[in-house]
Amino acid sequence: MIHESHIDQSINELMAKFGPRLRVRPPASAAELAELESVALHVPRALIIFLSTCNGFRLATDGASGPFQLWGTNEILQSLRGDAGPGLIPVRGEPEGERDWVVAAAGPLQDAVVRWNPCAPGAELLASSFDVYVQAYAAHLVECAGESRPRKRTPPRAFDAEHVRSFDPQVRKLAARRDVRAWLHELDLQVATGDDFE
Repeated sequence: MIHESHIDQSINELMAKFGPRLRVRPPASAAELAELESVALHVPRALIIFLSTCNGFRLATDGASGPFQLWGTNEILQSLRGDAGPGLIPVRGEPEGERDWVVAAAGPLQDAVVRWNPCAPGAELLASSFDVYVQAYAAHLVECAGESRPRKRTPPRAFDAEHVRSFDPQVRKLAARRDVRAWLHELDLQVATGDDFE
């Protein structure tokens, strides 16, 4: 069954809210998508929809913590050629640290999104799909960087698993599964340590 995507709606909401502050790249070309597929082997449908809608975006902010962005094919391919985990496609984060990854590999988390640092243990399930992840991230940007956000003494909520859960009713059930916990543990076992370089 094909599910309706929320990606177009999320990007349209961000464009309406932020106008020229949101730098949306033109859609990825067929050649860029083919190159990504040749490196990643499987690219989840929702990520293809996102890259075909916009090849990444960046939100310019006035003093708010950032950067607020989702990567396009160029940043994804640069990261994949670095220290990518097997069957993972990075979409946001530090170029050489903690990133949010779409799971491309077959298994219990295929097409889900995890947060993982290839240099430190602590892999965490964020979203059951990239589609829901984009929807939750767009809401987070409006909350954090929206001009109409009232000035509060408390900082805005972090973009983390707890935030995404409010948009993703499936993720809590998925996180409770034994095969999912085992998969995340296996991912953590691949963390590079000092012993790897001796």
